[in-house]
Amino acid sequence: MLLKITRLFIGVLVLVGAARIAPAEYEQQLSSGEWEKLDTFENHMLLKANKTFKAGEWRQAHAEYESFVVEFSRSKVLPFVLLRKGRSKQNDGKKFKAIDEYEEVLDYFPNAIDYAAAALYRIGECHWANGDVEKAMKAWAEMANDEDYCKHVHAARAINALAANLLKQDKEPEAVKYYEQVAVDFRHKNHEAARSAAGPVYRYYIRTVQNEEKYREFYKKIHDRGKKEIPLEEDSRYWQSVMSHVGHYGRFETEETDLKQKYYSYWMGKLKGKFLDNDGYQLTLLNWQFDLDKNVSVWTQGVEKQFQRKFKPGDYDRVMQWMGILRKSQKKVDEYYQKLDLAKMTHGQIGDLISFLYSIDRKPQGRNALRHVKYDKLTDDEIEGMAGRFHRLDGALVKDICMRMKDKDRARNHYMGYCHWSRNAAEGLPYASELTKVDKYAKRAWWVKADFLHWTKKHKEAITAYRMADNPPGNLWQISSCQVALKEYPAAIAQLREIESFFESQRSRAAFEVANVYNRAGDKKRYIASLRAVLKKYPKSGQSSEAHQRLEKLGVRIGGAVDAE
Repeated sequence: MLLKITRLFIGVLVLVGAARIAPAEYEQQLSSGEWEKLDTFENHMLLKANKTFKAGEWRQAHAEYESFVVEFSRSKVLPFVLLRKGRSKQNDGKKFKAIDEYEEVLDYFPNAIDYAAAALYRIGECHWANGDVEKAMKAWAEMANDEDYCKHVHAARAINALAANLLKQDKEPEAVKYYEQVAVDFRHKNHEAARSAAGPVYRYYIRTVQNEEKYREFYKKIHDRGKKEIPLEEDSRYWQSVMSHVGHYGRFETEETDLKQKYYSYWMGKLKGKFLDNDGYQLTLLNWQFDLDKNVSVWTQGVEKQFQRKFKPGDYDRVMQWMGILRKSQKKVDEYYQKLDLAKMTHGQIGDLISFLYSIDRKPQGRNALRHVKYDKLTDDEIEGMAGRFHRLDGALVKDICMRMKDKDRARNHYMGYCHWSRNAAEGLPYASELTKVDKYAKRAWWVKADFLHWTKKHKEAITAYRMADNPPGNLWQISSCQVALKEYPAAIAQLREIESFFESQRSRAAFEVANVYNRAGDKKRYIASLRAVLKKYPKSGQSSEAHQRLEKLGVRIGGAVDAE
């Protein structure tokens, strides 16, 4: 059932995409050679009609093309002009009349391939737009099966639509025949259509019929493989392509166990025994096998065998990679951990190891690895990077790592930042106080110190520190918050009015906060007046909407706003 539904879904998507009106770059144009065959009068009249067409004035364009036909009935570009007449009608929404116009091209100029093929494609497009899928498919089938028309640029879209319709009818083999035609014939002329067509072909040979030989034939055709290239049997790119498609199309429902077994058994039989040194390739096969038999022992043995194939003493990256692969086995992680010589590992390797060990809850081993970091050989940037790792891993170690920096002010600044991030005011306040005296870090330190004081409810000291931070309007907001906490409501309102006056982007928020302060102070009259003021002064703001809701809850009639003062 899943297979059928998926196939239907793909078919509908491709069908809709293929039938959509072609973009401007697919609009049929006269060649330079054809323009040269026109006399002065033909050239002038056709240029005028084309300009009208390009401007989207469809009815006028149709009239001008019609005039051209009448005046130059023997012109060598008549097929093009008749096609443009049809396009004008089609673009004007007159699909049935457009079909009649296109039929003239086919009746009188069937051998003018560029224009006759385009007309046949457009006939199908019009039928599709009219809801007559059967007639659309008939037109596109005619195009697909004509040895000349099938090479036209529009043919790719027509044949894809035809194939999608067959797929929708659950006629996958017939559909694949057409998809393959597009993928091969248009791989250079219409990349988008060719790529779209290739997917269903790959799916058919991989999932439906499971035929590597047919897949290989198709792969050769669309990749233009020359005789000098490495044989596909030895080409890792080819087998990686097979493996990728097998994985992509290898999803099965729970009740499809037998289908899954048959599918993977076939493809693993084709893929096994190749590229033994390719870790990704071999591990994918092992994972597929495990998914089938759930045999942990066989999987583990295979994984360890693959490790040994390329392992050389001192290859600690490979050891850590395999620790990650075997992470679910505590015993195996410990076994591979013993292969590491921490004293010989680089700073980056130790950092990665520490992160991994903490990720699998091996804190003691992670701390042990940290002891092997050679701080004297590291730059302050590297040490700070290591400290940053431990913000979330193990905060108790951040301070010790920071203090290994050569620049002690930088070390204190980082640790102060960590204390601020972790909201540890008691630990961080002394560092912030020290750094207010260091020009390079003073501004940030004042802000952090102010936050620490604010969090510990030392509001008066916090106000002083926020003023020293001098980063409006952020510090002004915090000052008003401290003033509210101190119940200094007039001062808080004055501070908010300053924000409203001088910071345009903050005005509605500041005015709304004034109302909150009056509410907290218990001054209902000014609270209501302030909410009304927000409605009047900032009607399009989010705060206006909130003020409206609050007034409604209070049962206050909206209107007649007065200033809070």
